[in-house]
Amino acid sequence: MKFLRILPSLLITTLACTSVLMPSSDAFAASKRAINRPAFNPVVTQAMQYVKKRSDIPLVAPLFAGNGNGALGRSYLAATASATANQYHVSLQLSTTRAGLNSPVLYQPSNTGLAAVIGGFGATEFKTATQALRQVEVTPQSTTSYGFGYINPRAQHLKSSRMNLGLGIWSSVYTGRNTVLIDWREGEWFFQVHDMQMNSAKGAAMQLVRYLHTHLLPETHGMLMMDNAGDGQHTYLSYAVGNVVYNDWDYHHALSAARMAVSMTPYHGAPEAVFPAPISRALTSLQQTPTVNLPLFAPTDFLMTAKEMSAAQVQTQAQKDQYTITLSPFASHLGYANPIASFGVQRFMGNPTALQFIKQMSAPPNFVGMTSRVVSLGNGIVGKIYSDLGIVRWHEGLWTFDVEAGSASSDLALAKRMVAYLHTHLLPETNGYMWVKNTPVGRYSHLYWTFGRDVYNVYSVRHTFQAFHMAVSSATY
Repeated sequence: MKFLRILPSLLITTLACTSVLMPSSDAFAASKRAINRPAFNPVVTQAMQYVKKRSDIPLVAPLFAGNGNGALGRSYLAATASATANQYHVSLQLSTTRAGLNSPVLYQPSNTGLAAVIGGFGATEFKTATQALRQVEVTPQSTTSYGFGYINPRAQHLKSSRMNLGLGIWSSVYTGRNTVLIDWREGEWFFQVHDMQMNSAKGAAMQLVRYLHTHLLPETHGMLMMDNAGDGQHTYLSYAVGNVVYNDWDYHHALSAARMAVSMTPYHGAPEAVFPAPISRALTSLQQTPTVNLPLFAPTDFLMTAKEMSAAQVQTQAQKDQYTITLSPFASHLGYANPIASFGVQRFMGNPTALQFIKQMSAPPNFVGMTSRVVSLGNGIVGKIYSDLGIVRWHEGLWTFDVEAGSASSDLALAKRMVAYLHTHLLPETNGYMWVKNTPVGRYSHLYWTFGRDVYNVYSVRHTFQAFHMAVSSATY
């Protein structure tokens, strides 16, 4: 059976635990294949999974996702993506909070403005290779509006001279009132730097030449255009491969745009999920149950050793509109003990009903009128402590989090650890709710999130980060 990973936001697979959970030779080979895959940024992977379902173009994406620009208060990389059969575009930006792909949060005032823009990449398919090549060629007949920001110096009647950019590269320099153009070629690539000042134009051009002396752009016809504006070096690269023109751009840094192009790599999809054997057997059983017509998913990482996993008892409860898979420890003289963890899906009548379930879970009535104070949780996240209830609550993207660890200090400490974890691990990019409660018998953690009319959930009684790992590592079967 081939496993297909279709939840676009469940992007971080904990490969280090793969061989522990699945000690078979097949699983070890699968983990090696996954490790050898290109290491795309999780935000880029999330965007490309979205694109992969919608575009027929051979996909490429950068391993380097841009430097950002140090925009104050924005510390999260985020993306928007669009795609059709013959084109795709991904834009990268900084966000004040963690946000999933195409999240409405990215269009709120705190995340708008050009200071937060990083750049992006994409591709467009043409009918023929000749048409594609025309998009990236610069000739004496090219006009000012031709291509991607190209300025024809002859059409501007600028004075011309020659300049040595170093490393054997000579350029043409064109000057006029408040205008400096530096043009040169390397192989099949054409470069143009536009600035108002000679010193900054020459510096940018020489910096690009030095970088590209040791870093190779795609070996095909291409062009790089840089316009040094007041808010950064607006830079656009495009190149033709067959009948497809690929591009990337950076709003602030020319070298960042060049580095992105150098790192362009074929994208074949996220690694195939490898489930622990007992979980795989339970999912196969559900798949063969005629009355179950629900999306099958499971965590790939339970933070359990191979011995613990093999000793766990796996129980499945299924109805037409829901199923739950539960892991319990087994003691031969006592029978089943309290569950270790569980996960499942429940189907509602429609999308609004599923969303309303999440809203009801995350907005209990007894919050109304409760006294609270604002607390900083780190990484730009602010929450509230409700002293009457002993709860810390905060929001990240479309998710709401509640923590009841037993005391205000414990609540705050755990909340900060959770925020730090979420700074490097992506939960599903949809509406969700996580509740953590500390009790004498364990720390109960429950996560719920929606996809359409289905509500997914994971549950752990061991510790908070087992539940986190279960949600982050979840994949479809």
